[in-house]
Amino acid sequence: MLPVEETTYLRLYGRELFDDMIENEYRSQFNALLTNQVKITRQLRAAVIDWLFEVGSKINIEDKQVLFQAVSLMDRYYTTQQTSLPSKDL
Repeated sequence: MLPVEETTYLRLYGRELFDDMIENEYRSQFNALLTNQVKITRQLRAAVIDWLFEVGSKINIEDKQVLFQAVSLMDRYYTTQQTSLPSKDL
């Protein structure tokens, strides 16, 4: 469980911080990150990262570098792999 100060801070500023993170990502992320990805949007990627950090806090991962490495691994995988839309014949 998070300390009361952190819970209060997240309740008051969490959405603002998340929105700021999304805006900064649009400006700082290199263009080729999701070029091969038809189904993975920046919003979906951000939601997965948010979920990853939420799970990390629930299971008390103290070394946040582990989470950053997981995001890096995900990004590198999707940079090299191409996904496609499902076939309409199915």
